[in-house]
Amino acid sequence: MQQTMPDFTKDIHNYPFLRFLFPLMGGILFALCLPPYFTSGLRLLALSGALLVILLLAGIRFNVYRYRTWFGVIVHLFFIILGVFLVRFHEENNEKFKQFEGNGPLVGTILSKPEERSKTYKVLINTEYLKTGERWVPVQFKSLVYFEKKSEVLHLKPGDRLILMSDLQSLRSSGNPGEFNYSRYLSDRNIFGRIYIKRGQWADLPPMESSSLIVLSAKLRYKAFQAFQKSGLNDDALRILSALLLGEREYLRDELKDAFADAGVTHIMAVSGLHVGIIYMILFYLLFFLDKIKYGKALKSLVIILVLWSYAFIAGLGPSVVRAVIMFSFISIGQGMKRDVNIFNSLAVAAFFLLCLNPFSVRDVGFQLSFLAVLGIVLLYPKIYPLFVSRYWVIDKAWMLISVSIAAQLATFPLILFYFRQFPNYFLFSNLIAIPLVTIILYAGLFLLAFSFLPFFSQILSNFLNATVSGLVFSVEKISHLPHAISGNIYVDTAGVLLLYIFISFFIGFIYLKRGWILNMALGFMLLFLGWNLTGVFQANKQRNISVLNVSGKSLIQFTHGRTAWLFYRHEAEDNLESIKYVADTYKHFLRLNKLVWINQADTAQSVFEDRLLLRNGFFQFDDQTGFILSELSEKPGGIELENQLDLLIISGKDKIYLEKYLEVLNPETVVIDSSVPFYLLKYLQNDCETSKISCISVKEKGAFIHKMRKNRVE
Repeated sequence: MQQTMPDFTKDIHNYPFLRFLFPLMGGILFALCLPPYFTSGLRLLALSGALLVILLLAGIRFNVYRYRTWFGVIVHLFFIILGVFLVRFHEENNEKFKQFEGNGPLVGTILSKPEERSKTYKVLINTEYLKTGERWVPVQFKSLVYFEKKSEVLHLKPGDRLILMSDLQSLRSSGNPGEFNYSRYLSDRNIFGRIYIKRGQWADLPPMESSSLIVLSAKLRYKAFQAFQKSGLNDDALRILSALLLGEREYLRDELKDAFADAGVTHIMAVSGLHVGIIYMILFYLLFFLDKIKYGKALKSLVIILVLWSYAFIAGLGPSVVRAVIMFSFISIGQGMKRDVNIFNSLAVAAFFLLCLNPFSVRDVGFQLSFLAVLGIVLLYPKIYPLFVSRYWVIDKAWMLISVSIAAQLATFPLILFYFRQFPNYFLFSNLIAIPLVTIILYAGLFLLAFSFLPFFSQILSNFLNATVSGLVFSVEKISHLPHAISGNIYVDTAGVLLLYIFISFFIGFIYLKRGWILNMALGFMLLFLGWNLTGVFQANKQRNISVLNVSGKSLIQFTHGRTAWLFYRHEAEDNLESIKYVADTYKHFLRLNKLVWINQADTAQSVFEDRLLLRNGFFQFDDQTGFILSELSEKPGGIELENQLDLLIISGKDKIYLEKYLEVLNPETVVIDSSVPFYLLKYLQNDCETSKISCISVKEKGAFIHKMRKNRVE
């Protein structure tokens, strides 16, 4: 018997939020892809569209059939324009921050516990007042505060108010190709500023009752953390339980984060549908007695919804937990009204609600993976689970977990390859172990939080949690260290992701409809993906460029020929190569390189590499391009003799350099100031270049500099 697709394909009119969601997302993506001046005038169109919808709603009651086509067109147009309007509205609010840059002092309320870093303590604050000139201006945005290590800040906690005597700085993107845009990630979460505080530049302020939901949420989350802390949990148990229940992932050990990623179980560390579903099931069965009284089901539904939203509030109201709570709220409402609730409509409502609150969620990795995983489970799990049947309960439940994992992984693997450039090969095995253990940990953690006031019971639960978390950590670390645990260095670009999802869509269509032409389309798009990937490899073999990358306070210059690159770094950076290696590895992936050669500046007195790169006393020749790397180690201008004009002059280091003399001798076409040069020297160097009428580019200000030799132009 021929199978059909889920019901929503028969009559999409039954799922109105799906009809609203698609044009809204289209408008948001349209606005994000185009410059603001293309879409700034659409506010008027949005108002016009709203007016037309109101007029049609007024007129359609007289003749439904006559106006139904125009009504549908204008409703879709309205939601497209609404998406554009939401993006522009949030962007204009973000732009307002620029007027506060460079001003201070400021007053704010702490939202997170101090996090220790190599040289500072990092704290997130809710900025409330900022001094501009002689006035204190009320503001509302978050900022990152970095206290120097000498400052005694470990006693600070969420809810404390501070005055910070320093100037607010904006967040800057490195501009390195292929690198995660951290400044945009923060601004999408209403975090716009950063401020560096030395000892004695801050003071406590008297506490004040705050009505801010953000502050109240942070204070409740901290109280829950304190309850866990006092119960006797060891470090790993405390941090994992805080991540699972409170959304505090930043305090996990880096080694543990890597182990969870390599094992393919990072998703269990993010508060999402798994965690909310477990809480929902606990409440559903604990409140069974309400089913027996009049209006008991409605009351049960109300209690469950209130508790779920309270939990979302404590967990920080992140996109994944809000999405899950919205979905389970609809399920609970349906059960209270004795009606079935369609999962597709619930999913669409959750996405619609989140995008209206913050349209930038559409480019959030967690938002994308969360919704796609649920969609994959809903569509693919019913087809995967019946493939294997067992009469044994344990085997059946194990296969159920495997089926869910396969469905979620099939729906999300293109994005996993795109964002993380690796694939966990043992994800089925690790999920089979991790999900039951995490379920047990969540149940025990909730009971520990509820009964933390009972010392004896709390001690028993904390001992149990310590043992269970140790078992989870041991299992995950062992799996992550197995041979071939991950397939790494996988490159998939945006076009590749789209081709893979078109392939997956046709493949799902074939599973339901069993039509040969649908399978042929799926295979066709898979061939297109493979062809596109091969084209990228072919282009990578022909690339030639000189890159000056942006690494905070450090120097990194890369010479790329084909799929091999030579990286030239300053000798004093050798003690701390982590940031340099991160940038180099990211760029390596972006360019599809398979070989990196590291060169210390101190080792280039007389060195030739691969007959393509010559480095000597600061001079370099790379194929037909010539240049000079100017630093305190370079040859003095009096000893330099040149026959031809240089293509590039790259300035590096923290010492003051008299650039005019070098410009007279070297006469470069372009001057590039790398990221090791401090800001206070930039203006002097830029003034010298302007006086000599030579193009000057600061990597600190403009981001990475890429000189593409094949096209003989600078980007």
